[in-house]
Amino acid sequence: MAGGSNWSYTTGSVIQLWGYWSASADTANNRSWFTFKLRLYRTGTYSTYTTNNNGKIRAKFSGATQNEQTGMEFYVANDSNGKDGYIKTDGGMYEFGFWVGHNEDGTKQIDLSMEFEPCETTGSYIINGQTYTVPFGTVSFDTIPRGSVLGAVSAFNWEDSFSVPVTKYSSSFTDNLTIGIGGTSIKSISGYTSGAAISLSDAELLAAYNALGTGMNATASFSLQTYSGATQIGTSNASATGTAAGTAYLNAGGSWKRTVPHLNAGGTWKKCIAYTNIGGVWKRCVG
Repeated sequence: MAGGSNWSYTTGSVIQLWGYWSASADTANNRSWFTFKLRLYRTGTYSTYTTNNNGKIRAKFSGATQNEQTGMEFYVANDSNGKDGYIKTDGGMYEFGFWVGHNEDGTKQIDLSMEFEPCETTGSYIINGQTYTVPFGTVSFDTIPRGSVLGAVSAFNWEDSFSVPVTKYSSSFTDNLTIGIGGTSIKSISGYTSGAAISLSDAELLAAYNALGTGMNATASFSLQTYSGATQIGTSNASATGTAAGTAYLNAGGSWKRTVPHLNAGGTWKKCIAYTNIGGVWKRCVG
């Protein structure tokens, strides 16, 4: 919930303390601006007294003080309306706020309480050392949608179709996937969805072959960037072994095996792509 649905209060021998909380999400930074308000009333007709600018108010999460403000002056005048206790600085209301970080998945739940400590009072009714607490119990902030997360990527062949699993936390966000070998970018996909088939073009496959060098396999990097409009929300990374399985077949000892054809270019043998002509149309043999 974005804020407390009702004011909560506690009543002491002199003061009735009311508290209210609310929270406003900062999606990009996975945090909320937490605000709470305090209003104080006297509970009877007491003589004038004041906290002499030494009052303290604080917010506590699970009993631990998260933020404390000091120097408030709480004032009670001796008249008959029965509700004229107030914090002088704000006409009966005091409000302050601070940032609260959320969990990695965007959730946040706390056991909330608020306190007022009217220390160093003067007047006919001295309440030094008393603390008034408004317990709210367990409250839940609105969940902030977070960046999508890559799952475990299985080993794959560069020539074949493959896919990667993605856990998505917000359907309104866009996921862009980049696949690379070392520092070389092989393929980029905008708006990738979990499990969607990925196939390399000829140019991309040759870029992968070149990045492999003389080897036949290497660790492929997968980087998923999640965006809300132009704002990047998060990045998730994964890796898997990508193998050059080949686009041709060779009969070795009576057994057909998949191989990578090579071309001698300027004295250097390089991996290449095998094509066959079917009905006048050239097609890549595998992939």
